Amino acid sequence: MSVWRNPKRNVWIAKFHYQNRQYKKEGFKMRSKAQEWEVQKRKELENPPEYEQETIHLTFSQVSTIYLEDCRARFQKNTWRQKAFVYRNFISFINEDPPADSITKQTFHEYLMYRMTKDGNCAANRDLKEFKALYN
Repeated sequence: MSVWRNPKRNVWIAKFHYQNRQYKKEGFKMRSKAQEWEVQKRKELENPPEYEQETIHLTFSQVSTIYLEDCRARFQKNTWRQKAFVYRNFISFINEDPPADSITKQTFHEYLMYRMTKDGNCAANRDLKEFKALYN
């Protein structure tokens, strides 16, 4: 806890570090107010409000569509067509459209093994590259 008084302006300043970030506020008329702010700010940082913890679960097709729209603006036509082909094949392989964060490594591994036996190692490695690009 670091609270000190600025003699030139006659105000109190509170400053502390939390998870490699610095938080600072100045302009307090009393030392106790600066200390109260610091304690309250630490509590807020340790326990964020509930609404910030809610996440939106997008399906795999939604995530891939968003990514493909970005790719369409940046890459050549055949590049994003290949990416779309890979994502369509994966969705047809698993016969559903699950949330993107619920797909396990095992599911990708099974798809890549299927692709390797059907079309060869090169095709499986190309698909792996596209999945890594999507999730990066």
